[in-house]
Amino acid sequence: MSATTDLQGLIKTFGGGKRNARGIFDRKGKRSSKASRLDEARRLAALAADAQPQPALLSALEAAAGEFADEGPLRAAYARALERIGGRDPEAIAEFEEALRLAPDDAGLLCEVAAVFERMGRTDLAVARLTRAVDLLVAARMLDEATTAARRLIALEPESLQRAAELVALLRAHDPASLVEALDHLAAVYRGRGKLGQEADACRELLTLAPDRADVQQRLADIYVCILEVDPNDGDAWLGLATVDDARAQLMADRLAAAQGDAGSFVAGNGDPSSHESYVARKAQELIDAGDMVGASLCLERAAKTNATARNFLRLARCYQSLHREPDAVKAGLAALAAAHTEGGPQSLDDIMTWLRSLWPDVEAAYFETAILKQRPESVDTLHDELVERWLEATASTGVGAGREAE
Repeated sequence: MSATTDLQGLIKTFGGGKRNARGIFDRKGKRSSKASRLDEARRLAALAADAQPQPALLSALEAAAGEFADEGPLRAAYARALERIGGRDPEAIAEFEEALRLAPDDAGLLCEVAAVFERMGRTDLAVARLTRAVDLLVAARMLDEATTAARRLIALEPESLQRAAELVALLRAHDPASLVEALDHLAAVYRGRGKLGQEADACRELLTLAPDRADVQQRLADIYVCILEVDPNDGDAWLGLATVDDARAQLMADRLAAAQGDAGSFVAGNGDPSSHESYVARKAQELIDAGDMVGASLCLERAAKTNATARNFLRLARCYQSLHREPDAVKAGLAALAAAHTEGGPQSLDDIMTWLRSLWPDVEAAYFETAILKQRPESVDTLHDELVERWLEATASTGVGAGREAE
């Protein structure tokens, strides 16, 4: 029997024909058992999902839902049919809510009824249902579906800080590749609320994912300048500005120094460089201890730039690894290896080599051939470039991509 024929027979069974008020006869006119009737009702619900809604089908679903009022999937099937036929959204919502009464933790039903509320202009009720759905989906580790629902919440409440932060948290754990757009939105929400510090955090994380975003670099520099206009002694802001725009930090320091003395002492070149390096190192450790590896990576990038030691590069490499930026981690680790080779510390070399083996098992052979057998190069930068080239060749030959960050 075809699905269409079966559906038509079920419509006749529940919607009319040889059937008394309690619907206890089958389509051949024979008395049917309760179990048999329930089985037919369930088949009707299943077939209705792909059927074009029509008055006869709606009547049959209504009758079946009335006869088996505690059958949640049947109530949901009737609700969907009402929704599809158009113009009967209030009735559809009533049926969806009955289905949810029977299955309150059904995230799919919550998303469906939220769509009907949204169409009716009841954003508050749509948000409440979607919020519950996101919680349930996250708890069930259904992160694709949770992310989709979280995006719908942002569309409904574009200025909500809670929604923006929730989506970023979901994507960090589940889909970092899609994080850029969500961080952009979160930064915009912070900006609209005048939360400069939090906006700076979002922009910094954005730059770790999209380092070529000149607009984000510019905005981050603007944020730090705004902070320093209010508090010229904010060491974090000086460090941040120097990291994203060293020239602008120098100009800012010169301007403030001319007006009020030593306000620019945190900028490299103003004041004691060793004091600046010590501050950067302390700040990086504070951020690591607080679990802010994104902020720590920016501090360590600054430390490695101003003082290119094996220790600074290795700390930066480990920080990159914790952020799952393996290509950048290898590149920084090779910079640490090149610096240690020049510094001449055997223990440092061994420590770095041991760490690098977990990411590039052949690193020791590459180092031996490049730095020992050839007895060159003399330059740290040249040795680093040769090691990176060897690593890129190795990853290409094994089919494992080095990633954009290492290019």
